[in-house]
Amino acid sequence: MNLHDLVVRGPEPDLVFEAIRTVEFELSRPPADLLAQTDAEGNEYVLYRVLVRLHHHPLGFVLVDLAKDPVSAEELNARIRDELGPAIRAHLRADGMAEDSDDISPLQPADGCHFSLLPTGPSPLASVIVCTFGRPRQLRAALRALHNLSYENFEVIVVDNDPSDPTTIELISSEFADSPLLRYVAEPRRGLSVARNSGIAVARGDIIAFTDDDIVVDQEWLSALVGGFDEAGDIVCVTGLTLAADLESPAQQIFERYGAFNKGYETLTFDREVNPSNTLLYPYTAGVFGGGGNCAVRVRSVDGTFEFDSRLGPGTQAFGAEDLDLFLKFIMSGKKIRYVPVAVAWHEHRRSYEDLRWQMFTYGAGSTALLTKWLLTDHRVALHFVRLVPKIVRLLRHQSSEANVEAVPSDLRRLERLGYLYGPMAYLRSAFVRRRGRSATLESVASSTPSDDFGTLRKRGQLLVVSPHLDDAVFSCSGIVKGVHKSHVHTLFAGDAPRDRPLSQWDRDCGFVEGAEVMEQRRNEEREALQRLHAIFTWEPHLQEGYRLGELDQGAILAGLAKSIEAVRPSVVLFPLGLQHSDHIAVASAMWKIIDEQLYPQVAWYVYADKPYADRRPSLVRSRLLELKSEGHRINEVKLPRDLRRGDLRAIRSYASQLRGLQISAVRMVLPRQRVWRVVPSSDAGHDD
Repeated sequence: MNLHDLVVRGPEPDLVFEAIRTVEFELSRPPADLLAQTDAEGNEYVLYRVLVRLHHHPLGFVLVDLAKDPVSAEELNARIRDELGPAIRAHLRADGMAEDSDDISPLQPADGCHFSLLPTGPSPLASVIVCTFGRPRQLRAALRALHNLSYENFEVIVVDNDPSDPTTIELISSEFADSPLLRYVAEPRRGLSVARNSGIAVARGDIIAFTDDDIVVDQEWLSALVGGFDEAGDIVCVTGLTLAADLESPAQQIFERYGAFNKGYETLTFDREVNPSNTLLYPYTAGVFGGGGNCAVRVRSVDGTFEFDSRLGPGTQAFGAEDLDLFLKFIMSGKKIRYVPVAVAWHEHRRSYEDLRWQMFTYGAGSTALLTKWLLTDHRVALHFVRLVPKIVRLLRHQSSEANVEAVPSDLRRLERLGYLYGPMAYLRSAFVRRRGRSATLESVASSTPSDDFGTLRKRGQLLVVSPHLDDAVFSCSGIVKGVHKSHVHTLFAGDAPRDRPLSQWDRDCGFVEGAEVMEQRRNEEREALQRLHAIFTWEPHLQEGYRLGELDQGAILAGLAKSIEAVRPSVVLFPLGLQHSDHIAVASAMWKIIDEQLYPQVAWYVYADKPYADRRPSLVRSRLLELKSEGHRINEVKLPRDLRRGDLRAIRSYASQLRGLQISAVRMVLPRQRVWRVVPSSDAGHDD
């Protein structure tokens, strides 16, 4: 029996329960009666949790019982003013309005509401990262909400952390294929931190916002997060208010009572000295700043680069706390975090009691796993905790008297405490697994190479491989893709063949009988191969030769390549020599234009020999090298170590249809070495390497 089964087993306690319906009430709009609503099975809700807003700003909840009769607009308004009167008056006072006014005007943020949702000056580009793991139902709702945002200048990056399950890419292809906002990234390495880091690597915005696939954001969510940053740059991160989307099961209500993600309705600013939450273990308390599923980071305010610790978070042995770890890094470096409750997001709490048991255990384990990391790596934290030990002991002794703890069944409190005890071991296990995985990767490649660029890429940095078709990168340089620290394969001609177009002879040679299956099968083969190589991949929908009608749009190819380079921010780019096939030639031509413009001086450029053309006709390589020399381009072949120049047999075998069409075995494809040339920068053109 594994750890999960041990934690969740046992009978569910007999709990008194009444489903609660969540509705919203905006005070500045004409009031309406609160009428009974029904669930999916036709049962009427009795209890209603009313989120009260004023000028869109949330003020709090009012619980209403409709067991007897509907509540009129006048009654509801009076109830709201009675329970939330101080918050209403404070908001009106800040807006310069009469505090006792019964007629609240519908003041909009642009008209002078004291908390503007609009960023000052031009709206900066924001990249919204959504990581998902095989939850297409929740992801569909999350993406629809993001496409309805009022903010004007943003992109959405979906990071698929389970690309072996095709449901995510099928959802995107069927319902969001025409979206100009959305980009898809496959990250086969398990873990929310790894997935978020892959999204960060390709994000183009100065603001990077994070949400989850089980969260539906408000229309003004991104505007509120961006508006929370200050002009001085001291605010490095902004978090928002996360509320329960449903309270229709006992597990959901217990989790919400225990605290969940709701951090209140007042704007707060945190730094190393100021603790507006007034918690004993500040700044180490879980959730004190908000959650990673509702936050944004301003890249230019970060000292250096930022990423989540891959030893922490869901999908690791440490289970969680990757968001608090990042927040702690900001706070300990002297930066500030702002909490803005007007950035509202709705979270789908776990419905089953079994899931809640696991959640309570992993939340506890994640908390102490995080503390273990900081105690081991930062002496300031260790000294601080030594001083806090007496207070912590007193807190644990009296914890059971707290109201929100008493509202939680004893088995859940016990599991949380067991999680606290397990957390240090969980962190050490996670760190060991991560270190072992990195060592295995390094052992699979030689210890040195004549190229300093590839030597560096073994441990850090980003490799971008430009691939014309869905096989070229793996056929031509899979040894490099597998051997370096982090690889990103960007394929240009991955679009579906027109449905009314007959099969080409090439497609028939590959074994296809229907046009609709051709590119779907090739994408599946590519996905399988790149997962074996632990590579991130992105696809562009251009139609390859034989599918497109008319001339190739070379400008679109050039723009797509430039966009990919800007998004990935690679230290090394590999692109095809450009042999035989018109698509290969077009991609190579576009890459040379980018190089000649010298827009990316930080990038080291390399060229790979296009397999299988280079193997079948070596004269093509010689002719192409002479052609490049005549055009004034200078490239020198790199002597790769054996492991980097040898193709990965298992990955190449993934392309069953392509190998069938080429009439070549995977072994024969692997045997000829993979060749790479370094582009000599124009400033070094007069010198040999």
